Amino acid sequence: MGEYIRGANQVSIFLHSFSYPSGDIDGVPIQISFAERKITSIVRLDNQEVLKTVKLEPELVASIFDEKMEDRTLVSMTDIPDALLNAVVAVEDERFYSHHGVDPIGLARALLVDLVHLKAVQGGSTLTQQLVKNYFLTSKKTFGRKLNEMVMALILEARYTKEEILEAYLNEIYFGQRGAVSVTGVEEAAKMFFSKSVSQLSIAECALIAGVIRSPGEYSPFRNINKAYDRRNFVLKMMWSQDVIDDREYADAKKEKIILSPVNNRFLRAPYFVDFIQTQLKSDYSTDVLKSEGLRIFTTLDPLAQDIAEEALQKHLEKLEADKPKLKKNREEGKTLEGVFVAVQPQTGAIRAFVGGGIMK
Repeated sequence: MGEYIRGANQVSIFLHSFSYPSGDIDGVPIQISFAERKITSIVRLDNQEVLKTVKLEPELVASIFDEKMEDRTLVSMTDIPDALLNAVVAVEDERFYSHHGVDPIGLARALLVDLVHLKAVQGGSTLTQQLVKNYFLTSKKTFGRKLNEMVMALILEARYTKEEILEAYLNEIYFGQRGAVSVTGVEEAAKMFFSKSVSQLSIAECALIAGVIRSPGEYSPFRNINKAYDRRNFVLKMMWSQDVIDDREYADAKKEKIILSPVNNRFLRAPYFVDFIQTQLKSDYSTDVLKSEGLRIFTTLDPLAQDIAEEALQKHLEKLEADKPKLKKNREEGKTLEGVFVAVQPQTGAIRAFVGGGIMK
């Protein structure tokens, strides 16, 4: 789902499933045919039904973050593929299902490695300990913090099931930065790396995400694609050696090319419109609710119209400066020429584009 193939006079799309305020829409494969730049037909490919309309999932305009500036979408265990669960356990804590929060074997092995290298090389922490550290403690390396971590991990294992702990861990783990925003949890990681929901990941993609956990800065495919391949293949080898994937799956996954999401640094589209929406929302919701409750706000903004409006305003301000040299001189002195562009649908009053500000240079 979420993929397309473009031809000369048609495009085939496997639509995403999506939940609207009016109800859920199931993702289905469709084919849209064109002639003279007009749509001539829309056909559902799985049953050849001719459709009058289809709904594409809406584009994300902006995220409203809390003080931690974290981008996180919570998912349940039913949404996470077995391949990702197996990959994370294989590479991060292979005895996860047999220990009680602290792994004596892992601790002994880490201690031995540290002694050989005469410095801290391996931590020996279980997934439960990592969850405790990320959620309750800090990353400060002290004996007292490590002792607290182990005690709290034992308590956590006594109170919750392995599945509950693993689900919390996968929603809490850090995967790197998108600009100033921290990407947290496997759902946002899948979107950042592959423009997919976590439920749609292949075995190879699951292995890459699991491999990044150890060091997002070092193994991120956006930073070093060769290291990302090596790390992914190491995780696949661990999965194969622990019999969670078979020979064929291992061989196919190693051959799979890493196809990344386009790098997009526009984390906040239409900032003036978003400010306007937030002002409207404050009459119905508190700021804390807006930043912490995971609300989805559907608006009337048309992203295509917004892009066209931004370009039009930019060109017009540049033309004004070119025609009036004094305006350009004012900008060089810190006095910015600004403008505003609002497009409204007359029949409904819906805002389709909302642009403000000065020349973006």
